Parts: sequence; structure tokens; C-alpha cells
Amino acid sequence: MIDSGHNTGIIENKLRQSVKSLVNRETGARTTRLKPLNKWFELADNQPEVEKLFHNFIVSGEITVVFGDTGIGKTLLAYWLGFKFSRTQRKVFYYCLEMQEKQIRNRYPTLVAPDDFLRADLDPDFNEGGFNFDNIFKSIKSDIEESDGDKPVLILDNLKALSLASMKDNEIAIKVMQALKKLINEYKEKGKWLTIIVLSHVNKIGKGMPLELNHLSGAKELQNFADAIIGFGQSAQDPKLKYLKHLKVRGGVELHQQVLLLQSFNDVEGNHDFKEVGWEDEKLHLPSKASDSGQSSEMMHTAYDMHKDGHSYSVISQQLFGNENHKGTVCKWIQKIKCRELECLNDEEGIKQEQQAKEANPESTTGIVRDSLAWIEKRLDEWLQTDQDFKMNKSGTFTLKNIESLIKDSSITVEQFDITANKFFEQNGLIYTVKPLTRDITPF
Repeated sequence: MIDSGHNTGIIENKLRQSVKSLVNRETGARTTRLKPLNKWFELADNQPEVEKLFHNFIVSGEITVVFGDTGIGKTLLAYWLGFKFSRTQRKVFYYCLEMQEKQIRNRYPTLVAPDDFLRADLDPDFNEGGFNFDNIFKSIKSDIEESDGDKPVLILDNLKALSLASMKDNEIAIKVMQALKKLINEYKEKGKWLTIIVLSHVNKIGKGMPLELNHLSGAKELQNFADAIIGFGQSAQDPKLKYLKHLKVRGGVELHQQVLLLQSFNDVEGNHDFKEVGWEDEKLHLPSKASDSGQSSEMMHTAYDMHKDGHSYSVISQQLFGNENHKGTVCKWIQKIKCRELECLNDEEGIKQEQQAKEANPESTTGIVRDSLAWIEKRLDEWLQTDQDFKMNKSGTFTLKNIESLIKDSSITVEQFDITANKFFEQNGLIYTVKPLTRDITPF
């Protein structure tokens, strides 16, 4: 059945674009700004020097996206940063679109905030067109322009609330980020820096997984438009120990290679605070394999059950980790369980096959027949010792055709080969990842 409403929406959208294009041609409006390079140099010379507001994480004149899991303390982090900036002669505009003032006061029961820290929320009496991104952004822009100060900091808590829609919608994501970018550029042309910090949620992160760019919830355009991206995580050592991980940087600053540790605490008057306690590798603050073995085992068997029910690796990864980026892990788990279940991989069976081979061919120098899985292990071991590309790059690839050619005169199946190879490479500290047409061998 054809969705007439959907088609109508597409037609209306194309019509609007056509009209806009016609208006642009009639009015001379352009999407680009063409100037002699020297004019751009003059514009740059009139802009103030770039400043590091908080290590290399936050730089003046940029859009920084901070993401973290629900309930981890992103709002408290943003207030802490806002207090820092407002004490250095910067006016901070904090748009708190979710948390109520009473909730904030409970976190800071006796705090007297700096005068330059301004907070705004959505006015419940506003009724001119209702709440939508255009109206909210128009108010934000007016608030900043009507106040004094040439180094304002805008904090938006958070992107989803600001857009009033799903940030997985590419059109909404682009609209929000383009508007913020345009606002920053307008300030640059005035010789001023506007710094923007936006909070965002995360896709589901598997326990023990390091923070990565793909954990940022929303469309890919969020990553493209952001100048800097910071992941906010919680240490496995102490729930009150948080950390910031630098994931993207643009401009003249370096990416922090270690995470910055922040201790969360309440001062003597009960006000929440953070204290910087040093830099360390993120892996030191992820759950250890020993403490995580119970959950990993449970997830492994869940993956196997879903596989037997006909679900793809992508679907299983999405269900267990919140994204499709762990298909290799899912594949590895499933193969491990299959290894345990297949009788042909039993050590006693391997010994039996070897004995039978010797009895059938006493003159054999190997004692291993082509139909034996032990024969596969021997061939893989030979490859590991002799392949020059692997020795140089510490990684390698088999094609499906390579495997089929190797086992074509035997009764061994591709699936049995994969299971044996997975077990063999794991014992040698390598990961064997099954893909549709290739098999990748990489270090742990």
C-alpha cells in the first residue's frame, strides 16, 4: 500500500526547496561567501587569540559536545565548568531544559553562585507558536546579544531537549548544529569568541567497553559539526570517580592521550564539587575480566540463543551493546560455544583421529590425515610461522576462496574450519573475525 501522507510530505519538501532556490536566485542570496584570501586574513587578525578554557578539552570559539550515560552526572559536570568560567570574567549562559531549579538547589544547598552565571529554562507562559527549535534558538540568541561581554560561554543541557525531537533524525541534527555554528561565526566576524558546550546522551555501552565516538547518541552529523567531543565516564574503581576522555579535537591543540580523573564529592556545606586527581589510562578504570566474567558469560549464551533463533550478528550486537559495532565479539562468542558443543573438537577425538591416521598410513611423516581438524591447526601454525606479511604487520586476512580451496578435497566444512581457526588463533593471542567474504586475524 502506498503511503499517501508520506508522499505528500516529500512533494511538499521538494516544493519548498524549489521555491527557496528560486527566491535565492531572485534575491541574489548565496550559500557561500567568496572573498579575496587577504580579506579572510584581515578577519582572522581581528579575532582574539584562541584560549584554552579547560586543558585542551574546551577551546574558545568552538562547539564542544560532552556525552555520557544517563545519571552519570553530566549536568553536575556542566555546572562545575560553568562556575569555573564565570569566575574568570566570562558570562555563562546555562540553558537547563530538563532539570528543575529545586533539583539544582538540592545539589547546591548553600552555594552563592557568581553573578556572571546565568541560568534559563523554558517559560511555561510562552504561547506564541509553542515550543519548537526555532523559537527556543531565537530566544537564546537574543539573550546573548542583549548582554555585555565579548567572551560568552553558552551551555546547552541538552541536545535532545533543545531539538524537541530525536537527534537520530539527520535533518534535525543538521539544523541544530548549523544554527550553533552560524552563531559562533557571527561572533567571530565581530572580533569576539562565543564558546558553546552541548550535553548529549549515549547509545548503550556494553559493560567494560572504553568510550568511543560511536557511543555518541544521534546522527553522524553531530560528530562532523562538533569541533571537540568529550566522553564522560565512571571508573570501575569507585562510583564517585569520574573521568573525561578526549575523542575529537580541531584547531591548534593536541588530543589528550589519557583520561582526566575527577573525584565527585560534597564540600563541608553540602554543595557538590569535583576535584581533578590526575591523568591515567582509561583501561585502568574499566571493569576487569574477572569481575565481568559473570555478565560476559550470560551475554555470550544470550548471543548464542539468539543466533540459534536465526538472528544476525548485527541484530544481536544491537540488542546486547546498543549498536552494531560488536559483530566480531558476537561471532567470537558464538564460535566459542560451538567449539564446546562439537564432538569433533574434543581432544579425545583429535587423538583418535591421529591414531587412525598412523594405522592407515604407517609411512606418513605427519600422522595427520586431511580430514582431521588437527591437520588444519598444523597448516595454520605453518602460516603463522612463515607468512611475511603477518610477521611485518602482526595481522592478516584469509579469503573465503582460500579456505574453500584448502578444504575442497576433505570432508571438513567451512564452519568447522572457522571454529578450529578461532580456537587456534585465540590460543596464540590473536582475534579471528569472520566476515562474509574474508577472515581477519588481528592482535588482542
